[in-house]
Amino acid sequence: MRVLFTLLPALGSLQPLIPLAQALAAGGHQVAWCSAASFRADTEQTGFPFFSAGLDFYVSSPDFIETLCATAGVSPPPAGSQPSRAAWDEMRRERASGLSASSLLE
Repeated sequence: MRVLFTLLPALGSLQPLIPLAQALAAGGHQVAWCSAASFRADTEQTGFPFFSAGLDFYVSSPDFIETLCATAGVSPPPAGSQPSRAAWDEMRRERASGLSASSLLE
């Protein structure tokens, strides 16, 4: 069996899956990771192949909110602010109107 783990680019997504990946590999299965290109170094330390896909961001990066907002075509919230539920709902509706699978892969 071939297993591809897709991950958020964060150690908290990777670390819990390492024992499972190792057990699968020990059982003769092929294992690989898939995440943002910025996460390559962290995943390759596990010894399994890595494939990059999607938006290139790293959750631990201090500017990842700005990166996500820029990709979505919206302004980031002011520093130190907590956007209201209505603001997030509006941003989601604006983004969803132009969302397609191919736009996520660009």
